[in-house]
Amino acid sequence: MTEILKEKANEAMVDEIMIADFYPTQSSRLNAMKLLAAEFKLNSIKENYDK
Repeated sequence: MTEILKEKANEAMVDEIMIADFYPTQSSRLNAMKLLAAEFKLNSIKENYDK
């Protein structure tokens, strides 16, 4: 999935992408964003503030 998103961003000549989700609960939305962040090897906001 990560490679597909990066390819689409390159094709569109953009350096940022926006993802819209339609999860029914806040906890499922948070879980999906955590999984996506892990795929892109990103830190959570909390981890960034703890440094």
